[in-house]
Amino acid sequence: METTQANGVITAKTRFRTSDGSYFCYDHIEGVLVTVIADGARKGIFTRTDSTASMLARQFHLEEMHNVPDESRLYFPLTERQFKQKLWTILNDVDNTLHYTAL
Repeated sequence: METTQANGVITAKTRFRTSDGSYFCYDHIEGVLVTVIADGARKGIFTRTDSTASMLARQFHLEEMHNVPDESRLYFPLTERQFKQKLWTILNDVDNTLHYTAL
């Protein structure tokens, strides 16, 4: 979990991914999970605020705490930069798809 404070605002976010092309950013304060899907045929972005959102972040933290080996992991750590790069790539892809299919 990455905690930052700027201009009096505290943020606490966890970023992680799966091996199948799903990227996650969980905001612990807001309780919102942003998911970026990029598995080839499926591309998109969605959010969820239910109990499953926090459960996914918890599962990632448990794997980190227990040093689960890579071959047994479901989730892998991400940096803020890696998450944002994937987010912008998918936003551009979705924008281009909408632009060309709407013509």
